[in-house]
Amino acid sequence: MGAETENTTWPLPKFHFTVDFGAERTNISFQEVSGLETDTQVIEIRNGDSPILKMPGSAKFGHVIMKRGMFPNNSDFSEWINQMNTGTITTANIIVKLIDENGNASCQWQLNNA
Repeated sequence: MGAETENTTWPLPKFHFTVDFGAERTNISFQEVSGLETDTQVIEIRNGDSPILKMPGSAKFGHVIMKRGMFPNNSDFSEWINQMNTGTITTANIIVKLIDENGNASCQWQLNNA
């Protein structure tokens, strides 16, 4: 059996997310982010004998859930989460980036006033 020259990385690389919570709390890593979907309701309109027209209605947004976060050197993020647990809610514009195995953002989502 000959030696293989194929360059493989083990363990296999995994996709992960980095999240910016406003300008102060940036590059916080999470293994999983879900709920980044929207659903637009359909409004049906009929005017007399004309066919039914379908128009886009209001949009519904999913509940965004972030799991297995890593923020060891960001005490400001921990304090912000603790403030929310005591009832002080501060919103922020949030940017969620899907990071590939090379460390580059392959796509991103922006959540305004979240």
